[in-house]
Amino acid sequence: MKEQSTNKYNLLKVLELLDGKEVSKDEVLKSLNIKPSTFYKHLNSIKNVGFEIKKNDENYELIKFRKIIKFAKYELGIFAYLLLLASVMLSDKNAKKVNDILLKMIYLSDKEDYCAIQELFETYKIKVFEDCYSEKIAVLDKYSKDNKNIKILTKDNEIFSFQSLSVDWKKQDFYITFKDKKKTKSIALENVVKISEQIEKEIFEIAPKDEVIFEIYDKLMKSYLLREDERVLDNTKDKLVIASSNPDKLTLFSRLLRYGVLCKVVFPKADVKEFYEIIKKSLANIEEIQDNI
Repeated sequence: MKEQSTNKYNLLKVLELLDGKEVSKDEVLKSLNIKPSTFYKHLNSIKNVGFEIKKNDENYELIKFRKIIKFAKYELGIFAYLLLLASVMLSDKNAKKVNDILLKMIYLSDKEDYCAIQELFETYKIKVFEDCYSEKIAVLDKYSKDNKNIKILTKDNEIFSFQSLSVDWKKQDFYITFKDKKKTKSIALENVVKISEQIEKEIFEIAPKDEVIFEIYDKLMKSYLLREDERVLDNTKDKLVIASSNPDKLTLFSRLLRYGVLCKVVFPKADVKEFYEIIKKSLANIEEIQDNI
């Protein structure tokens, strides 16, 4: 009976220690003289009765709404927009830091405000992704309306063929859902690099001399759609390496220039130099215009 009472007491002490501040696991173990297994058991009990526990590395904190502030509607929109900017423009690590800071302020209000912010954030995020994938979605819509056979090529060099499809928002991204050999499949739209009626499997080989090799980065990797004269040479988490056989290099470079820092020509050396000169000339023209304003 004594051991059971002690366990209940420790549960309440864990709850008290985590209330309103981050506390490390080691601090709790030392303060209450309990084992890690007991600590985790208490955490599960706290969660089971409806409390939310936030973990940051080895630190834990009890999350609850304090009902100190009631935010105005426009303030809810600002919070949602700041969350959106963090998720889109920052690395996952830095976005989490911003998210944690904003949540500390949001938790000064109530659950109703929190849910409203999350709903707005989700709406904004879907809109951003729709804009990001607008070219891919437009091409898929066109083929679908014309009832044409569609083939897609993924970054991993897989080809899928289908006629009917749906583009749906799930798992924090847009997915193409279709039937392939009577099996329903879903592919994240960001992994689709080519959409056409006819696609041959790309061969990952060293590019011929007449091809221009360029790399694309960050959010451009999600939205980029290969042209008919382009193929993927390499695909990593940080970049997509593409080879273009377009003989009109001026048109190609003019298009790549619009991508700014998200694109870089890397081979051959003569094309790298030519692309650099185009950038240099463009910057000089901008400076000349600014000087004349």
